[in-house]
Amino acid sequence: MASSFAIVMPAFNVEQQIEVVLRKLFEVAPGVPIVVVDDGSFDATARVVEKLNTPIYLRHERNRGKGAALQTGMQYAMNVLHAGAIIFMDGDGQHAPEDLPKFISAYAAKRGSFILGRRELKVGKMPLARIMSNRITSTLVSMKIRSKILDSQTGYRLVDASLLRKIRHFKCTDYEFETEMLIRAARVGARFHQVPIATIYASETSHIRPVVDIYKFVKMYLTT
Repeated sequence: MASSFAIVMPAFNVEQQIEVVLRKLFEVAPGVPIVVVDDGSFDATARVVEKLNTPIYLRHERNRGKGAALQTGMQYAMNVLHAGAIIFMDGDGQHAPEDLPKFISAYAAKRGSFILGRRELKVGKMPLARIMSNRITSTLVSMKIRSKILDSQTGYRLVDASLLRKIRHFKCTDYEFETEMLIRAARVGARFHQVPIATIYASETSHIRPVVDIYKFVKMYLTT
């Protein structure tokens, strides 16, 4: 794996899952720096990460939202590590580390500057409510950026740092940030490519608040 990559991983109360995720990453992406941004966890997430030594551990003293955690990690990866491309993935086990080489390979083959993971939106693979939500938002996002996106809600993605540097600032600090990133990246010339990834829904706790997050998405969509 090239040293110009960095992995940014937001984490909130994931003491049960994050060690397994990190240890698998050590195997599939040896030498690639991992920036874990603890977004105000009140469980043992900090202790689990710090005992592993290798990840770079950053912390928000209070919960500021997934988007804020992603931005903290992104800025560190670009300004301190000087990463040429950033891989975003969650620490709760929903993103399989084994899929990471697909992103690296697609980027190395110059298939896109913004590589998105694409899950199977099928009943039995994903909760029905998530499927419906994803199809609606993916259709809306595709219309806005004029590029067919099949899984706009995926947080597993690789983005060329040069794209992110062209975006002066982001407005969102919660889950809608990931969609804002898509829209703003499209406006600065992103070339999108999608790779199939595992669809994983197990015992992880969802921090999504349907009414609040729908409102935030609509507001972001209309004003971005």
